[in-house]
Amino acid sequence: MTRSNEALTIVMVQDDQVIMQGEDIADPASGVVGIIRGLSPRSVTEYAPRLSQSKASSDACVGAGLAGMKPVGEPLMMEFLPVAMDQMVNHSAKARYMTGAQMSAPMTMMTLVGPSNGTQHSQSTEAWLMPPRA
Repeated sequence: MTRSNEALTIVMVQDDQVIMQGEDIADPASGVVGIIRGLSPRSVTEYAPRLSQSKASSDACVGAGLAGMKPVGEPLMMEFLPVAMDQMVNHSAKARYMTGAQMSAPMTMMTLVGPSNGTQHSQSTEAWLMPPRA
């Protein structure tokens, strides 16, 4: 079990508001990355209703966060994050301010990063999400 899978197992067990949605979520035995491969059997079977195969995970994560859930989105490859930046930066991050602290839209996004995924999926754009150095 990887550290991310161990953390997902822990939060799925501890908090029924945590949901997972993304491109590689459906079946723990399949998928390109296998993001839920290695989750505890209890997490996969008992919490299956909270695991959702979805291509538009950033939109759904904002909505789920506004509804009080704690979504974990998985857009699969790092270069899909630019498509999600509007939802992440302009909707989720600003929800508390825009609603006078009445609402928030928390979300966690997990994605594959690195040059080993062929010519179409080899960008390493994680620096876009890093704070500038002082």
